Amino acid sequence: GGQYLFPASATEPSIGTDAKGAVYMTGNSRAGPLGAARGHPTIWATFDHGATFKDVGPTLPTGDGAHPNSNDPIVYVDYATGRVFMDDILPLSCGALSWSDDQGKSWMTNPYSCGNSNVNDHQTVGAAKARAHPTVGYPNVVYRCVNNGVVSECAMSFTGGLSFTPQVPVFVSARDGCAGLTSHLRSGPDGKMYLPKADCPGGPLIKVTADDGITWTSPIRINRGGKADNVDHWNPSVALTSDGAVHV
Repeated sequence: GGQYLFPASATEPSIGTDAKGAVYMTGNSRAGPLGAARGHPTIWATFDHGATFKDVGPTLPTGDGAHPNSNDPIVYVDYATGRVFMDDILPLSCGALSWSDDQGKSWMTNPYSCGNSNVNDHQTVGAAKARAHPTVGYPNVVYRCVNNGVVSECAMSFTGGLSFTPQVPVFVSARDGCAGLTSHLRSGPDGKMYLPKADCPGGPLIKVTADDGITWTSPIRINRGGKADNVDHWNPSVALTSDGAVHV
């Protein structure tokens, strides 16, 4: 146990780990077009259990960040492959997605990763093994889900992040009683993807896709002892174990 002190600022940070023990966290570089006070969005990593930290995020040949700005910075690590994804909203219109297969030594960037230029706020990124759709160049399906106001939508990439489908509506306010802010995606060992949603009447909901994001189940109510949960929730989190059990 203990605390890690990263050598730069961060806003709404997220964190990820790989199978080699590296820990990645979103933050800001101490240099860049926004000046020394903030810098550009980047990824900080520790490969020695917190003893030292290194800025490993994607940069341009000029030294500026590959992502010029960020609202809601996201890092996601596909534990099955080790691919590190860095996603930043540019703000409220689309997003930039970069990924690295060598712990941040080199990166590829998709400057338009949203599928649709809608609101695209409060995004979440995840990956799951393909169940129904063939993939090209990467074994898993990459999901990017966002808040578009009265609807929560997901775009999928079957090319490891190079391109995305148009966004598919998942939570629709008029139909489901809630939409907008989603919580973080989680995949199961069978490739199903789970998307939880807070701020719903009667408690949080979860929807599940078994066909790589093309269709999603009716909302599954999360309750306690069969009773509605009227507690005000913000970011419910889902975890799945190897035997298929779902924990919220």
